[in-house]
Amino acid sequence: MLSSDSQVPISTLDLIFHFLSSKGALGKQIQVWVEENIADYVFEILQLSECKDPTANSCLQVLNLLSTAEQAFKQRLVVGFTTLIPVLHHVAEVPSHPFQNQTRKLIWNCISDCPGILSTSQVEELILCLTMMLRRNTDGEMSMLTETFIMACSVFVAILKSPSSHGISNPATSIQEAPKHAVQACLNMSGKDPSQLLHSLYY
Repeated sequence: MLSSDSQVPISTLDLIFHFLSSKGALGKQIQVWVEENIADYVFEILQLSECKDPTANSCLQVLNLLSTAEQAFKQRLVVGFTTLIPVLHHVAEVPSHPFQNQTRKLIWNCISDCPGILSTSQVEELILCLTMMLRRNTDGEMSMLTETFIMACSVFVAILKSPSSHGISNPATSIQEAPKHAVQACLNMSGKDPSQLLHSLYY
């Protein structure tokens, strides 16, 4: 899997994904694959890819599938968490990136399960990234799907609940801007999706 030829890991990851997502694959099988350290290899490939598509896409779709083995995957996710932060930056720069929501979901799962995993610098980095995404959504530069918007709000709340959030610099400025953009985006929806407003107010 760790080949210098990018097509080798992509083909291997696609094969794993199609095998594990087939009708014959059971949850127990996915758990076994996680326990056999497949997730560790996928995180390593993701790191070596430097977030470049399509390798990053193949990694994310496999990780999203492996995450269904929640207990077994939890430890692997903690180890690979730092790899996901630059990936979030990458998907944030690409409008309608197919794995925006999956990336946020993986980050949310990790922070929710292990709130102490975040350093103060990571909190600040994630807040800046999420705020930028919400701002671009409000300005019309990118359009978030409802589930993507909800997950962005959920990640932000999980970050604010982490112990390291109390040590960030200029907390008022950093934290207040994101909810402002979230609420504004909901108001711009003109009532098309009231659930977005509820999630933005959860801030």
